[in-house]
Amino acid sequence: MKKFLLLAAETTLVLLLFWPHATTAYENVLDINGKPVLAKTSYYTIPMNRTQGGGITLLSKSSNSPCPFHVALDPSKDSRGTPLQFRFFRNDDKKNMFLDVDINVVFDFNGKKCPEPKGWRLATGSTSYVTTGGEIGLIFQEMDWFKIKKAGSEPNVYKFVWCPEFMGAPTICLNLGVVTEGGNSFIGVRSEPLLVQFVQA
Repeated sequence: MKKFLLLAAETTLVLLLFWPHATTAYENVLDINGKPVLAKTSYYTIPMNRTQGGGITLLSKSSNSPCPFHVALDPSKDSRGTPLQFRFFRNDDKKNMFLDVDINVVFDFNGKKCPEPKGWRLATGSTSYVTTGGEIGLIFQEMDWFKIKKAGSEPNVYKFVWCPEFMGAPTICLNLGVVTEGGNSFIGVRSEPLLVQFVQA
């Protein structure tokens, strides 16, 4: 009985931390056409500045060790990249995505190019890059949770940040921007964020 009560308390705490409260007004994330972005639905993520590259995709950072993939802009500026899906903790179907809520970001493609999971993960180091390998729905994997925030002056323009509040009140959110290396535009922690729009796949 004690174990059951403890599990129930932990589950309640998790839901309170992760799921938008009914009494809180959350703002929808909108796609390029002004329609709500939905969880578990595929979207291309297109940079506002197309001179930096095409849509967000996966690239190998090293030919000697291609896995895990790194998140990057497609080298072809005309490409929309690889579709992404966004997942809440509860992983419900067809829920509107909200600003400033912890989410998992997952590549949506068939096949298994690397053994790691297809979710995003922040890999820390002298330069912190976003890679694949992120697990879905694991609350204490703090490197696997991101937020979408409004950015820029134009409508329906956003940025990704890392600041998972369930690990405690964050002192700062880290912007994800472009890290240029070897002629490629990888995604990592930068003071200047990458501004993006979402196009349903």
